[in-house]
Order: sequence, then C-alpha cells, then structure tokens
Amino acid sequence: MPDGLEPVTGLLRIFADASALRERGLFAAEGRFVVERVLRSGGFEPLLVAVTPPARVEMAADLARVPEAAIVELPPRELQALVGYPLDRGCVAVVRRPPPRGLGDIVAHDRGGCGTWLVLEDVSNPDNVGSLFRSAAAFGAAGIVLVGGCADPLYRKSVRTSLGNTLSVPFANAAGADDVLRVFEAEAVANLALVARDGTPLHECRRHQGRVALWLGHEGRGLSPCAIAGCGERATIVMPGGIDSLNVAVAGAVALHHLVTSAVTRRP
Repeated sequence: MPDGLEPVTGLLRIFADASALRERGLFAAEGRFVVERVLRSGGFEPLLVAVTPPARVEMAADLARVPEAAIVELPPRELQALVGYPLDRGCVAVVRRPPPRGLGDIVAHDRGGCGTWLVLEDVSNPDNVGSLFRSAAAFGAAGIVLVGGCADPLYRKSVRTSLGNTLSVPFANAAGADDVLRVFEAEAVANLALVARDGTPLHECRRHQGRVALWLGHEGRGLSPCAIAGCGERATIVMPGGIDSLNVAVAGAVALHHLVTSAVTRRP
C-alpha cells in the first residue's frame, strides 16, 4: 500500500479527498459501470473496492480478480456517506494511477492511424473534460492532450462523466501550447482551432487526409493567442438560432463528429 496506509481504514478516510489521492498516486472510481471497467481492463491496480452486500453478490466474478484484503463491504448508507451522494448499484474503488505518458510517445504510437486528436487548453471543468473524453471515445479519436490548467481526467467527477472513458482514451499533459505545436509539427499533424467567431464555417472545413488536432479552449476566454496563432486553420460553428457560443464539450463533440465523418466520406 502507498505511504503505509492501512488497506481499508486509510483509503476509506481519503476517498473523497482528491488532493490526498493524487499525492499518493491514486484515483477514485465511482459506480458499478466504471469499477467494472477498472476490474476488467487488466491495466489498473485496484487497492480498495467498497461494495454494498447486494453489489458484492452481483459482482462476484469481477471481484474474484481483486485480493480479498482489498474488498470491504459497507451498508448502502455508509457508502453514500463516503461518496457524498446517493450511489446507484453501490460500488466504489481506489485505484493506482497509471504512469504518465509523454505527448511524443502517444502521438508517435498513432503514426499509422491517420487519427484525430483533441487538444484541451485550460478546460477547467471536470464535467467538460469527462464529456470530451466520452465524445473522443465515441468518434474514435486517437487521444487527448491537456494543456495548462485542465481538470484532472482521473478526478472522480471526470471519470464518472466520461462513463469510464478517461480510463481508455490515451492522454498526455503539456505545460504550454508551444510544446504541443512543436511535437505536432515534427509529427506532421495539422492543427485546427475551434473559435467562437471569425473562423471558417465548420461545415465548409474539409478534413485533411492525414492526422489533425482539434484545439478547444477555456470555457470563458477560449484559446490563448499562442494556440490560435500556431494553428493553421480556424473554424467556427455557425448557429443560425442567434446563440453566440456553445458549451465547450458540446462544441467539441459537434466539431469532432464533423471531422470524423468528413474524413470517412473523403476516403477512396
């Protein structure tokens, strides 16, 4: 166990403390669907799984993958107090974080895939980050790059909102837009900035035959001038209804869908 924590009492005490978990190289997984993904993936190490009695019976096959000492059974009321809200089909876990991956490594890994990348710059809301991971998985994005002050993809709310897709979509962190642009230039990845106004209408943009990175910015101020200047093209979602902008997660899903479908229709 990390830092000498006791298997049950120590990890239960810090379950809802995101900072304490991260300092110890851990993250929290909530809900049956997410925990089952953790247990079935084979790529994560659960250090604690807390379940209600009915959930323990129903999850017996998956829990067989976990050492008995790492499983604790709690009444529904105690599990709810631990999590902080009513939890359907009660199950939570504390999991060791995977080793961080470098941007160059994950981009190089997709050299043969002609994939689409998402770059999130200072997207600070964990619900938005989780939703964008879910969209990335739905539309087959190669991975996500998190620049600057993005919310942690392995924060409990990000994982939950993503339906566990932050556990499967490759991601890497970068300090600034310049770092990302240098890697993408070396890897021949085109860059497309999604901006609220004054860009090429998204429906007129045509997906490059090679790899492309879709850049999305902060929920309020958008992309930084550095990011916009470094992108070869800017796109804007045309909204005839008179709304001046979309939530970043919604805008990202719309743009990602366009890029993926335009790439498919243009293939010979």
